[in-house]
Amino acid sequence: MQEKTFAVRAMLRRMAPCKSIPIIQAYLLPEEEEMVLIEHEARGKSLQKIALEHNMSIETVKRRRRSALEKIANSI
Repeated sequence: MQEKTFAVRAMLRRMAPCKSIPIIQAYLLPEEEEMVLIEHEARGKSLQKIALEHNMSIETVKRRRRSALEKIANSI
């Protein structure tokens, strides 16, 4: 499973945000998972910055990212 999530992350990071954001949105993830994935993987924000901006703990941000990546990896 971890290999698939690494592949998904690599794919999203190679794309321009204008291409990766619609792909992320197409998976109809829960709102927080989608937001974390877009902010971190597409826009390159740090997990710490996302946590501060959205009043979440860093652990919550990590869980949302991991969950979103696993859902995308499972559907591929």
